[in-house]
Amino acid sequence: MILKTAFILLLGTATSAWATTILVFDPAPVAVSVGDTFALNVDLLDIDGLSPASPVAGFSFDVAFPTFLQVVSAPVEEGFFLATGCCFFPGTIDNVNGVISGISDVSIFGAETGFDTLVQIEFTAIATGTGQIAFQNPGLTDPDANSISIDAANPADVVSSPVVSSPTPEPAAWSMAGLGIAIAIARNRRRFT
Repeated sequence: MILKTAFILLLGTATSAWATTILVFDPAPVAVSVGDTFALNVDLLDIDGLSPASPVAGFSFDVAFPTFLQVVSAPVEEGFFLATGCCFFPGTIDNVNGVISGISDVSIFGAETGFDTLVQIEFTAIATGTGQIAFQNPGLTDPDANSISIDAANPADVVSSPVVSSPTPEPAAWSMAGLGIAIAIARNRRRFT
């Protein structure tokens, strides 16, 4: 029994060292056609097995995106920070260079301790292309304003394809079809007369 308890304590200590804080875009990857609008959530994942999640009281990051995309409107705050944040800044959008700079917020009423969506960003595909939407300069802080280590800031792969439309027959094609029908009718009349 003592050996079993020691093993469980050792396992709990080992797994708490595996704490992982990740920023991700959801959904990812993204496949759209030119002209499509889509929303990406920026999610905070704190995955660490048995120990409690690290409390997050503030965030900041920039987003780089390919220039075949355009940001439709300012990013929108979501989740815990929407309810408790005091100083949300949606960032400065530069659609020419493909950057949103300075997205940030701080909570004055506690800290986020689980999985949550921080921000939602809406994009429109204006041309074809393949690229990534990526985090730049990500930062998280705890309630004491200490920096929290970010183990991964995963990008989102994006593919924008041309709009697929069914071909419309040309006027010449309609003329040829009409001529073919007229010939078929004339031949059928000759057979019956």
